[in-house]
Amino acid sequence: MRLSHPPDLLTVEEAAAWLRVGRTCAYQLCRRYLATGGTDGVPCIRVGRLLRVPRHLLEQRFATIVTAVPRTDDPIDETLVAEANVVPLIQTTSPIRRSRRVSTQQSSLPFRL
Repeated sequence: MRLSHPPDLLTVEEAAAWLRVGRTCAYQLCRRYLATGGTDGVPCIRVGRLLRVPRHLLEQRFATIVTAVPRTDDPIDETLVAEANVVPLIQTTSPIRRSRRVSTQQSSLPFRL
């Protein structure tokens, strides 16, 4: 579902997509904003335990107007991407997670159990 206008409060993920930075980087910038009292980072507020980015503060900070926010949960129409001959910005598959190696040998302990 796409909105005709962006919401007043963006999630950190939506702000990250608009800023074209990663989710982790966006959260670090929000934490920096809170830690510096608003002098540095991405403007955000706490709503309970959640962080939200007010659209008007984002527009003031970067001197621009947020007209649309890319949604990360919307499926990408692959036919439109193929017709436009562009690379999609949103990854549609989940990243590969590697499991930890489990050692079969236990190191010797300096004492007995």
